[in-house]
Amino acid sequence: MGSMVIGKSTLMYMVGPKQANDNKVIPNSDIYINVREGSFLVGRNNFNLQTANNAGKSERWLSIHGDSDTSDTKVKQILNGASQLLIGTSGDESVGGIIGPYENKVATQTGMSLSQDGILRENINYQYFIEGTVTTFTDVVQFVPTEWGTVIVKEHVTNTSGRDLKGVFFGRSIDTDMRPFASGVDGDYAIGDKVAIRFLGNQRGLYEDQNIPATTTASNDGIPAKYPGGSARLSYSFDMQDGTGPEAWTALYYSDVTMGGGAGFIGGYKGNAFKNTTTDLGMASVSGGVGDSGSAGSVAIQNVNTEIAMMWLSKDMPAGASRDLSYEVGFGGQGQYKLPEVTLDQSPQALFDGNNVQLTGTVTDADNEGKIEQLKYQVQHANGTIGTAKNLTTITNTKVGTANKYVGTADAVADSLAVGDRIIVWAVDADGNLSVNKEYTDLVAPAVTAAKKVKNITTNETKYANSTIASVKDEVGYQATIKVSGTATAALAKGAILKDVLDNDLTAKAGSAQINYYNASGTLLSTQKADFNAQGQLITNTDVPIGGYLVVTYTATVNSNNKDKIDNIISVTGEGLKNSASSNAATVNIKKTAVIDTLKQTIENITAKTSESKDETEGHIGDVIRYTFTAHVKADSGTTLKSFVLNTQENNNSHVTDSSGSLNVDSNQYNFQYQLKGTTTWADLDKSGLKEVTGGVRITLPDGQVALDNDDTITIRYSKSIKSAPIENKYLYNDGLIGNVGANSTRVKTLTNTKITVRYVDLDEDLTNPDTKPTQVADEIQVTGKIGSKLSEGTPTITGRVAPKIVSDYTVLWVTEDADLTSATWQAAYKDDPQFETTDRVITYGYKKAMLTIDAPKAWNFGTYNATQADNTYYLSGRGKTKSQVAVVDYYGVQSWHLKVQQNDQFKDTESHELTGAELRVTNGDVSTSKLNTAPGDITSKSQFSLTAGSNSPTEIMSFDRTGTYQSQNNDTSSVTSPYTDAGQGIWYYNFGTGKASEYSVGLHVPATTKRYETHYTTELTWSVTVAP
Repeated sequence: MGSMVIGKSTLMYMVGPKQANDNKVIPNSDIYINVREGSFLVGRNNFNLQTANNAGKSERWLSIHGDSDTSDTKVKQILNGASQLLIGTSGDESVGGIIGPYENKVATQTGMSLSQDGILRENINYQYFIEGTVTTFTDVVQFVPTEWGTVIVKEHVTNTSGRDLKGVFFGRSIDTDMRPFASGVDGDYAIGDKVAIRFLGNQRGLYEDQNIPATTTASNDGIPAKYPGGSARLSYSFDMQDGTGPEAWTALYYSDVTMGGGAGFIGGYKGNAFKNTTTDLGMASVSGGVGDSGSAGSVAIQNVNTEIAMMWLSKDMPAGASRDLSYEVGFGGQGQYKLPEVTLDQSPQALFDGNNVQLTGTVTDADNEGKIEQLKYQVQHANGTIGTAKNLTTITNTKVGTANKYVGTADAVADSLAVGDRIIVWAVDADGNLSVNKEYTDLVAPAVTAAKKVKNITTNETKYANSTIASVKDEVGYQATIKVSGTATAALAKGAILKDVLDNDLTAKAGSAQINYYNASGTLLSTQKADFNAQGQLITNTDVPIGGYLVVTYTATVNSNNKDKIDNIISVTGEGLKNSASSNAATVNIKKTAVIDTLKQTIENITAKTSESKDETEGHIGDVIRYTFTAHVKADSGTTLKSFVLNTQENNNSHVTDSSGSLNVDSNQYNFQYQLKGTTTWADLDKSGLKEVTGGVRITLPDGQVALDNDDTITIRYSKSIKSAPIENKYLYNDGLIGNVGANSTRVKTLTNTKITVRYVDLDEDLTNPDTKPTQVADEIQVTGKIGSKLSEGTPTITGRVAPKIVSDYTVLWVTEDADLTSATWQAAYKDDPQFETTDRVITYGYKKAMLTIDAPKAWNFGTYNATQADNTYYLSGRGKTKSQVAVVDYYGVQSWHLKVQQNDQFKDTESHELTGAELRVTNGDVSTSKLNTAPGDITSKSQFSLTAGSNSPTEIMSFDRTGTYQSQNNDTSSVTSPYTDAGQGIWYYNFGTGKASEYSVGLHVPATTKRYETHYTTELTWSVTVAP
């Protein structure tokens, strides 16, 4: 028996005594235990609350391990989980049975002790009839008192059966009885047995809360007048932080039916009980129907005699393995004393970034008005250690029944706080009573962080920064990085919402948003193109792994200079996040200027009277070429542009690879003119503003000749004649620049070229669907060249094979020149160097994803035999019933392959006893194939072989020699008349005997000279498939 002081009461907790108690009253208590034959644990395992104002009598009691023990219910007592742990396996799908007659004990108590720190320890041996065999376990149970007035029950269960057990589950059944002690005279269903069960909230568990007045005057309220119980609360919590919490807790199951024989325990959870599929701490069901946990204080069930079943889901337990089970029981009540109740705003989790943790909430007390309430806290560290209980803060109970706010701080350094720690908060009132509840928060690292930067694209900024300077109509680029912490417990699941509501002075560029996803190593996982929705949101389509990140980029235009600066942030929310996150503000500082923001150039051949073009024209020596530049003005309110300089350059360095030809220097030909927006006439510019420079001209708009406001345009034109025409495949270029604003290039050409585009697509996709883009297995190429020349002679210069490309892990099959693949006509592909024709060509090669896999037996079992030394060959256990084979799947591969096997070591047991001289021998091996095989080639195999243990050379047992013509880097002999062979697909099975022969085709030969031990011998085989060029 253990005890602890709770306010002005004493909580006594005990377990059923040994038979040696001999039916005697436990000393210093009024609890009588009736011990019967058949079990050392029959009787109640109780919590009993004694209160000073009742002269030390046990005012309340509850049973946590049992209820009744009459002779006619002994079997029920043994199997209902009240006196012992219920144990079963998924194989039986039921609780283990009792062993033989009633006198055979399911549970035997072998020891009990009470330490000075109040921890009550109990040792129990269990034996159940499980899966047709007597199965034994040991259970070390500890009842550990806490500072906040609860008891943590820890059970350390060990499989002592000597067998490896699959799908072991555990459970306990508990009668939720709250009443004054020895009140059975009022009936089995007295008010204490019908108290409503409520949710603790946050999936923590369940509790009962009852207030029985000392006297009653009502005649029909159902409350016996002699109940002096006062207020009390019984709670079961399962979200443990002491290192022994439930590994797979199915939650709480409550029922208004009897749990005898284990049937009610399994109940509606029969499907779930054997799977780790439920993680809701506090999930509940009525009579077996599964439901969800409710909010704190909401009713789960009421007005019936209720019971609770605890269930730990199935998990494999090898021989000697242990499993820790744990739950926390709280039972508090002070007679007619009122108990304070606390809330914690930070429950159930608080973000911890290394700084102090502020704890806030309320305390409500039904008495002690005007008196001090003490808030306390204690830290349970993630490593299993527990800090000292400390004072958090104090508040004054301003008015009974009023929620009084408190604010306190847990010191990060003094309390050694770290991510994973739990902080528990409770209250103590002026009477010394503990609060009826305790609250906690778990410290978690921010799962996601966000950062944002910006750059001015218009002014050619290359690096993102926290701020930039921009003018109206400048295009700015934003970059946001969302990072998932390396200490996060889960990835950022796809479907996360990235919210980036732009300022009214910004307009996002449609189609510019892109999300790149990276793993923790910085490797690009995928790219997503998307546009912001009406709410300024992007929805992710890829998981971001722990430690990984995503980068959002998009561009926007500054459309107003009403503000001096524009701040913009991005936030992220998503399923499974412990926190949402918002970035820093990326700032655009507005510059108010008057500048040329766009410059466009057109070209036309005046002599040949060609149409005006923004790109190019054709010309010959002596032809007059007119160049026209249109400049657009961007001016902030109140500013005008009065002058600028236009510099032009012929064949500048950006065109060094393909420029040729020159223009004459003759100012009389220039026709130097300008035209303003809104006018239709051309005006001559003062020739003093024109200056000839090497390879171009400089045109200066004199200050005062024009005054350009915002959105004005000015068009300037001049003419020059061709001095020398560009040579074949080259051009005579012209470029213009005002400040940092460049115009598009124009050029003069003398020769006509065409293009060849080569694409590489996946034939496993549905290419006939017009709504789906073909999947590219390699980047397409586009080459320009002279008509009649080869692709390899085109521009840009292509290195390596491109018609078709050699694509890693893919096999090329077909080729088509139909640009529309939905109705394309395909033919067998071959190595080619296509020619430039009079029209552009689009050549598409089709590929199949190549795959070579192996499916080998996972285990061979040669059975169990005696240790007699004799020359024996042992064959596979269960032979003939299951076909034993190795399968090789070759999907559009182009190489020959070889199937091999290797025995890594000699057969040995865990004590390193070798089965010396033992040899694996295979006979009657043959090969079968799938009826759908289309891969060309020849298969060969060995019908028999043996393996040498520890050999460095694997044994080849089957090989495939592929035939045909295939793509090759160095020896590609394909041509239009001898195209590539269809590699096809196939499955080949190496069978270890068929029919009756399979019963003796795989044998383990052990000579008579080999020493045998009564043990389990094992070895490992390595199966491999290798390819040859």
